[in-house]
Amino acid sequence: MAELKAVAVTGGKGGAGKSTIAVNLAALLSNMNYKVLLVDADVDNPNDYIYLGMKRREAGKVEIRTPLIDPSLCDGCIECVRICPTHALLGRKGSIPLFFEDSCLGCSLCAEKCPKKAIKDGKKEIGALYEGESDNIKMISAAIKPGEARSPLVAHSLVRFFNQIDKNQFDKIIIDTCPGVANPVIQALRLSEHALIVTEPTILGLNTMKLSFRAMEKLDLSFDVVINRADVPSGMTKAIEEEAERRGARIFRIPYDDRIIEAAVKGVPAVRRSDRIRQAFQEILREVFSVD
Repeated sequence: MAELKAVAVTGGKGGAGKSTIAVNLAALLSNMNYKVLLVDADVDNPNDYIYLGMKRREAGKVEIRTPLIDPSLCDGCIECVRICPTHALLGRKGSIPLFFEDSCLGCSLCAEKCPKKAIKDGKKEIGALYEGESDNIKMISAAIKPGEARSPLVAHSLVRFFNQIDKNQFDKIIIDTCPGVANPVIQALRLSEHALIVTEPTILGLNTMKLSFRAMEKLDLSFDVVINRADVPSGMTKAIEEEAERRGARIFRIPYDDRIIEAAVKGVPAVRRSDRIRQAFQEILREVFSVD
């Protein structure tokens, strides 16, 4: 495999340690004087900056366009109702349509197609973009506003933010996705050349790992498997290893260590506190990133 620059850290199950893996890889690369771009693409719960003890700052707002209907111009033709892909506008002919904000994707098709030009673009803030720096790490992230249900739109804004950055100034890029295999995960995976699927030695960990395998196949993306807390005596580690080997994936094991939890609480990556943990992450850097 050629030397990789952009690697995604992903996994089908929340709580398996995906962010722990991403942050510690970034921290270890930073310790080795590599310049790292860390993309926290978990727009529902972006916590990588906390694990790094980093201060973040707002870099922009995520807004969508919403329709504002002028009743003095609207003749109730309901062309907007017909054209709306998510049925955010409802009504019958001869009446002013009702707008259901939570269903709106902000596409503005209604405004474009309205024959009377009775619909103007309004705006609604649904999230924010963030950035921060610590040592040799630059982090970017996005967070959806509480109560919003349009994570894919916030994720898309983060992708645009990522594409505006000059990647040549970084040696390595790590993309920390949200859990699962839904739209925001797929958007984040498309920024990478390779993926690390993080799982844990449980039945749920095995089953969600298989979901991640299917996502990789659809994207034609190469991947390896990281078993977090691999030495916990659950009886599932061997089954996970066998499934990963059937897919041709390399297997990396991160042992259970209380210092990982302690480090996270203190906002210090565990690779800076534990030789045992650092050695486990160094193996990933050697094999995946071609870094000694």
